[in-house]
Amino acid sequence: MVQTSRDSSAGLKLLGGLVRLGALYPDGFTAAQLSDHAKVEPETARAFLNPEKGPGFAEVIPGAKSAAAGDGRGRPANLYRLRPDRRAELMQQLVDLRRELDTAIGIPDPALEQVFAPLDLLEATIAELERGNDPIDAWRERLAEARLELSGATADLQALRTKGYAEATPFGRRLEALQARLATVERLGFPPAVKPLVQDPVNALVERLGKWIGGAPKALEPVVVLLNGIRDPDPLTSAIVKFYQDMRVAVFDVAEMEPSIRARLYATLDKLRIATPLAISDFMLAVDGDTSIGQELASEFRILGQPGSWQERAKVGDGFSNLNLASLRRFYVAKTEALRGEEEDPARAAFGIRLTSALTAFDTADAALNMPRHPYANAKEHQARWRSAAQELMGDVVCLDTSANATIAAAFEGVPVDYILVSSSSGLTQQAASSP
Repeated sequence: MVQTSRDSSAGLKLLGGLVRLGALYPDGFTAAQLSDHAKVEPETARAFLNPEKGPGFAEVIPGAKSAAAGDGRGRPANLYRLRPDRRAELMQQLVDLRRELDTAIGIPDPALEQVFAPLDLLEATIAELERGNDPIDAWRERLAEARLELSGATADLQALRTKGYAEATPFGRRLEALQARLATVERLGFPPAVKPLVQDPVNALVERLGKWIGGAPKALEPVVVLLNGIRDPDPLTSAIVKFYQDMRVAVFDVAEMEPSIRARLYATLDKLRIATPLAISDFMLAVDGDTSIGQELASEFRILGQPGSWQERAKVGDGFSNLNLASLRRFYVAKTEALRGEEEDPARAAFGIRLTSALTAFDTADAALNMPRHPYANAKEHQARWRSAAQELMGDVVCLDTSANATIAAAFEGVPVDYILVSSSSGLTQQAASSP
């Protein structure tokens, strides 16, 4: 069993090394490079690449040799490349070996990284393209590399799906996100018209004042914002998180925050709501309306339901005041391009269409004063009309109250906030709703 595990481990390293080198050096790699990547002896790598001794996943490139090593007096080495007709089989064997080791002795984390190595390389290449720091010729070469890496990763995904491996699902989702990023890079060309964000502002705010349930989003996807206004442990907040278990939830414990910090949070959320994916996110406040803190939070939340109002009352958080809203919108609209044509996932397509529509409507409202119009047109009325259209596309703003409080319910009348009475003891399973 020990010897079998050792053989499988060595085979796993060699197969993973082949995948990495095939993506990194599509024009050819040497046995010495495979030895370095797989961390095996040079003779082991050479035997693995030998078509008579090894599995035959690679082939010698006819007439191609590497430069002589060292002082130049060594013999040039053969250059190898992956055989396209056996790439799918290579990926299948890679996953088979990993599963074999899982069963035998357990597998260390780097083995899983080997399966996702093509995506790591593709993501690194796309990131360099997005930064746009290369000269134009180097940028174009890097774009060609990215296309090759994307083609290889697509074949890898097909191999995983053919065998029905569980790894195919996360591999496919990540590949889809990378494909969308590459499509945006290709559409924008050089130099990039839309620079990538140094840090996602939504994620920066959550990391500073809240937390993610389910982890931070790794791609453009719907999120829910939950403002927890109940100090004692309550089934309601747990029920909300459970209800949205298939989505990322940004949680802010506003009941525990100082009023001044809450005000900055609200102002920052208010700003991000009109320029980021938060535009179509649902905002939910969970409160106990019979408590003084619950009543205070409900009053503050009422203002959040009116875009722009909190920014008139408080300063945004440090680092958010200089955000260019127009640039933010262009960045996110560019990222939705691939989503909008997603035929196999109507929900993702709908998300992309709605987000694009909302952000574009806000852009249009901002530009309304500069638009041509007839002599009797009221520019401010046009602007208000477009802003109203944008707000119709935004996510819902909902106050969930575990106690029936008539004062809070009356305060939400006339503003776009739903007030709903929820039974605390039963979470979201039984509720008496009141939406003025």
